[in-house]
Amino acid sequence: MRSARARNAYTRRTISHRLGVDRMIAINTPLDLILDASTKIGAYSRVFLDRPNNCVCKLFKSEGFAELFGYDGEPLGDAKRRAIFGAEVEAYQIAGSSEELRSLVAKYLGLCTIGSVRDADGVDKSGAFLLDQCYALEMLQGDEGKFDPQGKTLIQDWEDIREKFENAGIRVSDASVFRLRDGSVKLIDITTANPWEL
Repeated sequence: MRSARARNAYTRRTISHRLGVDRMIAINTPLDLILDASTKIGAYSRVFLDRPNNCVCKLFKSEGFAELFGYDGEPLGDAKRRAIFGAEVEAYQIAGSSEELRSLVAKYLGLCTIGSVRDADGVDKSGAFLLDQCYALEMLQGDEGKFDPQGKTLIQDWEDIREKFENAGIRVSDASVFRLRDGSVKLIDITTANPWEL
């Protein structure tokens, strides 16, 4: 498996090639994010809604955000958080290049450049985040649950879908699943390695 640094370099080259220069310009324009009630809270990140562009930005927290602990009870440092980010991006790239999996995940839109993060009162909270560890996905709306075990009630062929991802080297044990209004399902929070494996 690639190191986190190698994964991030690979990711940036691949996104530039796949999305083209115009799309990269849009993604690399520094975004100023606001922490408000619409921000979704994750274990290692915050998810910011960009309703005008119908996408979300998943930005990873830094050690300055809060004390997070790994599965071994040790504090989760920035290096480990960067590795988790890299494994998630790699999973979306694999799924996006697979005819079999592409329709089963939220569309990966590439890496984002974050200029600043402020709270609703305008106070700068940028130091609480790894501003270079952010990616964008299409915004999904529908019934949401964890893939395991709640996904069994949302997905008819749950076992078959799990096997397809595992065969591609993608872990879905901690993924979430959306059942969309048209009845289709899409996963988010996929990864090529669980946090305790990094």
